[in-house]
Amino acid sequence: MLVDSDDELSENALEILYTKAQKTNADIVHAKASVFLTNAPTNEQENRLKKIETKTQNVFAGELFGEEIRKKWILENKHSSFLWAKLIRHSVYKKAFDFIPFMKCTMAEDVVQYFFITTFSQKYVGIQDCVYRYRADSGITSERKIETLDEWEKVCEAAEVYKAIFATILEKNASVSENEKESLNTMCRTHLASSLLQLQTCVSQEIYEQAKEILFEHWGESFVRKIEAILHKSSL
Repeated sequence: MLVDSDDELSENALEILYTKAQKTNADIVHAKASVFLTNAPTNEQENRLKKIETKTQNVFAGELFGEEIRKKWILENKHSSFLWAKLIRHSVYKKAFDFIPFMKCTMAEDVVQYFFITTFSQKYVGIQDCVYRYRADSGITSERKIETLDEWEKVCEAAEVYKAIFATILEKNASVSENEKESLNTMCRTHLASSLLQLQTCVSQEIYEQAKEILFEHWGESFVRKIEAILHKSSL
């Protein structure tokens, strides 16, 4: 089980997850999480909290088997790719790591790991217990001001996740349907769109131009400009 350094486990979290794993022989036991802030939220933060909480509550109620596990996540968004609030069988996790190429990545690392974890898992069980407390106003996923290029580089590194997934699918001739590939492409475009929005709203003007160049380096300039044009058109 993984716990982010700024988050908290609920009381009896490990016992709840482990007991369910023992009873069901599941490779993945997935529970819900609540969201909190270090400081009192503003009105704008309240809206963001509601959106995040929807994601942290995204747990499939019941059991999934084999390929259905990955498909329910990628195609139907019936459970989240967050690695926290999950207990994962050690042998499955280890096998997943055998397929993940070396990369520098501090954003969306859950996605690349969960892709292969769900690929090699035979049984998923989702439960309604809340076992995790996610802090939403710290870390690089929060909407704080980005003042340095090092901070921005971490955001851009999410591109490496999607490159790794598609490269591994190609090299290993993995059994991934065309619908799943298209959904992964959609996830990729959505992530870039989110980074572009973060560039506009969170990155300091002093480093803006350099930050955009870093975005080009990771995602490719033509791809960035394509998504930028789509965002611009949708805002008109």
